[in-house]
Amino acid sequence: VIAHVRHATVGQFSIHNAHPFTTANWSFAHNGTLYGFKLLEPRMLTEVDPDLRRQRKGETDSELIFLWLMTRMRHLATAQNGGRPAFWDMMELLAVALRELDMRSRATGVGLDSQLNFVLTDGNRLFATCFRNDLFMQRQNEPHQCDYCGKDHIQGDAPPDFECVTIVSEPVNDREWEALPAESVIGVDENLDLHYWHA
Repeated sequence: VIAHVRHATVGQFSIHNAHPFTTANWSFAHNGTLYGFKLLEPRMLTEVDPDLRRQRKGETDSELIFLWLMTRMRHLATAQNGGRPAFWDMMELLAVALRELDMRSRATGVGLDSQLNFVLTDGNRLFATCFRNDLFMQRQNEPHQCDYCGKDHIQGDAPPDFECVTIVSEPVNDREWEALPAESVIGVDENLDLHYWHA
């Protein structure tokens, strides 16, 4: 599940600018701002596959970053004989993309440091980036009552091997949260094991 409360820094308040953005089986949300975006946008658009470019509905930096990343992921998958990109290749792809976006942003001369926290999932694996914004993680091995409504948010009985990983920009309850390392890519694999890659 990806949830996002938007503070509009690029683009109008509109359903087309609301996160998460989706295509195929991937969903994406971005917390932060790619500074110099209007200067970067034309080049980024040329680097997005035409069919993905046609899917663009809004005007945000976030949506274009997602489509730009999806294009890179496609090319990586093609190089690996189709299918989905391998887990560690995705980690590296995101680390390289962070540095490249940051470098391009700095080259615009706007004088502000971009914040590039992303969450990206295909429903089986979760990837997050922690780049100039805080990010926190909590692992749970049993359902618990919601801190807001007092109910469990699981339909039916939880399986005996219930486990989940929650990644947030701000802690949402009083339980213990682990601050994730700055300038890193975090991956949660299909076994819910966490992996880190310094960006």
